[in-house]
Amino acid sequence: MIPGEQTSNTAEYRALIAALQIGHRHCPAGAVEIVLVSDVVIKQMLGTYGVSASNPELRLLRDQALNRAQMLPQVVLTKGTRDDTGRAYQEARQALSVDLTDSLLKDE
Repeated sequence: MIPGEQTSNTAEYRALIAALQIGHRHCPAGAVEIVLVSDVVIKQMLGTYGVSASNPELRLLRDQALNRAQMLPQVVLTKGTRDDTGRAYQEARQALSVDLTDSLLKDE
């Protein structure tokens, strides 16, 4: 892999971590549903699949996502399509009335 290049699972974990962070900020006492494209990421989060020891970055991202998920009372990970995630992004953006791009770049 070229330095700086991401796999789709790396990108999906980064998006998941950001979504969990936003969920914690805006809905700390409620259930949060997150639509993901990757079956692998969902199964890794549920513990059905492991994360390869040869991919420490992905393992770190999975651990960060698990830690953030534990901060919420309920997290539902739903399998969706790329079209679903695009619609979800637009709906979340409208519902929160914030620029998610800026939110994703800010550290908690």
